[in-house]
Amino acid sequence: MKTPGKNEDMSETTPHDMYDNMWLFKTIVEHGSDWTFWLDSDGTLKYVSPAFERITGFSLKALKNNSRLLVEVIHPDDRCKWETHLKHHFKDEEAYQAEYRIITKEGNTRWIRHECQPVYDENGHFSGRRGSNRDITEQKENKEKFKAQMRQTELLQHTVEKLSRAQSLNDVYDIAVQG
Repeated sequence: MKTPGKNEDMSETTPHDMYDNMWLFKTIVEHGSDWTFWLDSDGTLKYVSPAFERITGFSLKALKNNSRLLVEVIHPDDRCKWETHLKHHFKDEEAYQAEYRIITKEGNTRWIRHECQPVYDENGHFSGRRGSNRDITEQKENKEKFKAQMRQTELLQHTVEKLSRAQSLNDVYDIAVQG
């Protein structure tokens, strides 16, 4: 299978090679766990992977009927950050990363790690931005659980230190009541 690269002569590419390449890229993108998208140079949504539905609960048809849904799923407290990113970073030559909360169709809050980068055509002209959103909710929840466990451990260590210095039952009682 021949995979086209930038500035590569495709004159030897057969229709079978082209089909194989399309199938390969479609399989990678459409069966991936990340919600992948492409906004063209005007900011028009050109592609969204099926993972959008799995992550947000909204169908691709709902998105097609309401292109504002891409913004509406962003948590209200993070929406300004998202819109600022689109307004100020859209045509930047740099890749961009951020974490946002989204609200699913069921009303649940999920965390996503957003990464995007500019896309250029073969002549070097800006063609839009390709992005990827990964559901990181489980990692965020595990991090919070870990922090809570660390706070409990520190509190327990502090209490044990106090108890080790107790010289009477009254001291132990005071430590137990006051912490």
